[in-house]
Amino acid sequence: MEDQRRVEALLEEIRDLHKAQLDEYKAQSGRGIALAQESLDRQRRFAAQYKRVLFAGGLMIAAGVGIIVFAVIMGGD
Repeated sequence: MEDQRRVEALLEEIRDLHKAQLDEYKAQSGRGIALAQESLDRQRRFAAQYKRVLFAGGLMIAAGVGIIVFAVIMGGD
């Protein structure tokens, strides 16, 4: 009878430890998902900013080429 109680106590302890481990795993998984989502949001913001900078740079280059072409045409007369 004593052995039966010891087995039951061990099984309960194993169950409790397993439950605690599962709860910790869920918490860590949730944090990992949150960090991944934050990383994706940051990448999207960076990509949007990069597009704006690239567009502005393209406009500046186009304006510079336009000015050079205009100066060459006007200077040829």
